[in-house]
Amino acid sequence: MPTLAVAKDAMRDYAKLTKPIRDKVDAIFAKFRTHTYAGLHLEKLSNARDPRLRTVRVDDFWRGLVLAPESGDTYVLTRIVTHDEADRWAPRHEFKVNATHGALEIIDVVSAEQLPPAPTAATSPGLLSSIADGTLRAVGIDDIYLPMLRLISSEEQLLSYLPALPELQQQAVSLLLAGLDVDTVLDQITGGAPRGDVDVTDIDAALSRPTSASNFLVSAEDASLREALEKPFDLWRTFLHPQQRSVAYRASYSGPARVTGGAGTGKTVLAIHRAKHLADTRPGAAILLTTFTTTLAEELRSALHVLGGAHLADRVQVSTVDALAHGLARQAGQGPEGVLLDRDEMKLWANVAQRRRAGQGRFGPEFLRDEWRQIILGQDITDLSAYLDASRFGRGVRLTRSDREVVWQAVEEFERLKAGVPTMLQVAVRVTRLLENGSIDTPYTHIIVDEAQDLHPAQWRLLRAAVPPGPDDLFIVGDSHQRIYDNRVTLSTLGVEIRGRSHRLTVSYRTTAEILRLSTRLLDQQSYDNFDGGLDPLAGYYSPLRGPRPDLDGFPDRDSELRELVTAVGLWLESGVQAREIAVLSRTKRQAEEAAAALAGSGLSTVRLKGAVRGRSEAIQVMTMHRAKGLEFRCIAVHGAGADVIPLAAAVTPARIDASRHRQDQMRERSLLFVACTRARDALRISWTGLPSPFLPTG
Repeated sequence: MPTLAVAKDAMRDYAKLTKPIRDKVDAIFAKFRTHTYAGLHLEKLSNARDPRLRTVRVDDFWRGLVLAPESGDTYVLTRIVTHDEADRWAPRHEFKVNATHGALEIIDVVSAEQLPPAPTAATSPGLLSSIADGTLRAVGIDDIYLPMLRLISSEEQLLSYLPALPELQQQAVSLLLAGLDVDTVLDQITGGAPRGDVDVTDIDAALSRPTSASNFLVSAEDASLREALEKPFDLWRTFLHPQQRSVAYRASYSGPARVTGGAGTGKTVLAIHRAKHLADTRPGAAILLTTFTTTLAEELRSALHVLGGAHLADRVQVSTVDALAHGLARQAGQGPEGVLLDRDEMKLWANVAQRRRAGQGRFGPEFLRDEWRQIILGQDITDLSAYLDASRFGRGVRLTRSDREVVWQAVEEFERLKAGVPTMLQVAVRVTRLLENGSIDTPYTHIIVDEAQDLHPAQWRLLRAAVPPGPDDLFIVGDSHQRIYDNRVTLSTLGVEIRGRSHRLTVSYRTTAEILRLSTRLLDQQSYDNFDGGLDPLAGYYSPLRGPRPDLDGFPDRDSELRELVTAVGLWLESGVQAREIAVLSRTKRQAEEAAAALAGSGLSTVRLKGAVRGRSEAIQVMTMHRAKGLEFRCIAVHGAGADVIPLAAAVTPARIDASRHRQDQMRERSLLFVACTRARDALRISWTGLPSPFLPTG
């Protein structure tokens, strides 16, 4: 029976075609499905580097490039291009089965032969000079690339020449440069797939391996191919990296599992695929997919519908943790009539601090609020005795016994002032107790947690109580480098034991290598935790995508910065970028209002996003950096990134008051700028008035 494999590049080509041409390509697919593919007249190309390459006529102008098997019955549609483009592509490329990991790869021979300048004493030795040829071959690097790799002497050259390599070979080079050993590199790029002898002549076997699944869709079934073709822009639905696929579609985990990874590595995509796996394999199971904000919850609902249609969207409940707590409280007949908002809570703490200043109190409202949230609510402390014995690790300021007694008096006064109106964290604490004492039945069999780094300990205890411990109970994805709220947890202390079930993603599919390089420099080699007492490094984190370098520019005054912002956005629009694919991000609401007014005043269709919205507007999106969490755009303008705003003074505890908290606040501000920059897929510009943010790289 004939099988047609479709390369990712062919899917990208298909997405760009007009409807009439797509219909003609569909007719070619139909011939394979009806066993009449022999009538397609696969034609040899006289100039093809690979003798197995054929063309199939779509019409007088368009051609499909097809790898025809020497044996077996699997054909590979590689590209859908014009006649002239096919003539240019054929002499450059050949197909190989990688002898190490067994993936089918397309080799651009001409690019591999275009060598960079040799290193000189005036530059530096080769960037890979410390890595032996045998090590490179051991992780799957083809010999054709060794001369090129030996001549690369800088990171800039590496970014320029690495795209010549197939995707898994690009990743292998990046991981070796990050200091990983051969076995770890192979586990990363293959998803831990078993290794064995590889027959480099067997295309069918190569296409059946998970290592090929990130670039080739192999389907003998009409439904699978049609499903992929119906939404050709949503390639994440079809082409998962071997590491992503092995984690998302693992048959079962014996307990909670955790996935970490930098921005754009597909953590949320993986979570959605995990939800699909559980929905497909656990009939009748109650599955919750939860996240931090209502904006992200809307994005997750939409993605579920794209991946599995209405059936999957109906099978998996999507909710924020706050909405979950509120709903369960109402279910138990204990839903609060009102909830104390953050701004109102802060006013009460300011009142408490002011009152106590007249007496013996010496703590400000921010300190009191954070002590209450992080220590008292974080550890579910209900009396002074427990507070006196509580660990305050990470809080920085040491408190004597008498200090704690003063703080406890302030907490009691705060409780009196709010007159029984709970905060959302208190609702979570209340519901957790109801679940633990059996007043509410455990509502779920599986919970998938997105954006895990932003959840408070009280929210984690709620999630732990909402699903019985056991196989596949909790599946957790997050990135501590993107923590923009002051919530820090150690999962094992909250009853979430993940040892032996942790995975780390390293390939960014959202943003270009140029944007990624700038963004990682913003973090300045700070140490970030991994939610369980260890560190979460960025070593080996890379992107196979390439694009222009980010544009960083300072201006003498706000008006000139705004004028240049309007010009830059206008140029993006003129280049064919849709308005809805452009976002302007600012640290403060005032800056966002100014940017929105400048764009709208110039006649550009603009929307100022504030709260959660359903769907995405067709206009240019203007929002604060916090509001952009979890979103992505083709082009991002980070506006107002000056030293007077980033870091924001009001968000950073002075070092003289609490040196430890000052460092944490600074890291959170860095993370916020990192999040803003990594929302960009293709282009990023950063502008400021006066002096730039000290977080921005200088060279």
